[in-house]
Amino acid sequence: MGLFSRRSGASDSRGAQSALPAVTTDDFDQSVIEASHSCPVLVDFWAPWCRPCKAMDPVLAELAARYGDQLRILAVDIQTEPELASRLQILSIPLLTLYRDGTQVASLHGAQPKRAIADLIDSSIANS
Repeated sequence: MGLFSRRSGASDSRGAQSALPAVTTDDFDQSVIEASHSCPVLVDFWAPWCRPCKAMDPVLAELAARYGDQLRILAVDIQTEPELASRLQILSIPLLTLYRDGTQVASLHGAQPKRAIADLIDSSIANS
């Protein structure tokens, strides 16, 4: 089964979802690209069947609360948004990408400790 294939009932039957606001193919440009002109936007690419993704979710929710209006943290479920994942060439998850001024400026691949994510956020805020 490929990375973007639907697994039968993975998100529906278990109700798995991110604690972060969801971004779809339809609103990605507005919610991420355009919004990143006002403040940095960190996007979490994940899927309900990805255990490392699930492990990072509470950390990202905590960081979203900590940074408040200085940063937006959003989530893209690649299982429900395969077109967006393909367009952005997302090849593996978890993947965090940071956007600033309409451009992707950094990314973190794989499960990351809170400190590494916070360091990325801090450097982005300092440079904005």
